[in-house]
Amino acid sequence: MTVLSIDPGAKRIGLAKGDTELGIAFPFELVEIADETEGVRRIAEIVDREKVNHVLLGWPIGLATQETEQTAAVRRLHESLSETVSVPVERVDERMSTRRAAQNVGSGKSLDVEAARVLLEEWLSKSST
Repeated sequence: MTVLSIDPGAKRIGLAKGDTELGIAFPFELVEIADETEGVRRIAEIVDREKVNHVLLGWPIGLATQETEQTAAVRRLHESLSETVSVPVERVDERMSTRRAAQNVGSGKSLDVEAARVLLEEWLSKSST
């Protein structure tokens, strides 16, 4: 199964792609957007083009599981994506993913894309157990 992982942001969306059979996640694309509508449209195009079977959406919650300022925006994105694409859109706790991604990022790499890859790698690891 092909999985697309999303690290959402207001202006940039980091994407990673993986395969459940192979158990691998790799950086995919950084999408620059003007607004949420464009983000949904671009993600839907990628889901179709790449024959994605499942979407993971980074869910921004605080360390004590409280909602953050960005949670409302990502909630709207989740609702819009769920209504637009024909595959499941699963929210995934993204706590600490950016910090872990920052440890892996070298020159020429996108922190947003790496955070999406970290989310997917962790999801794949949990799914295989």
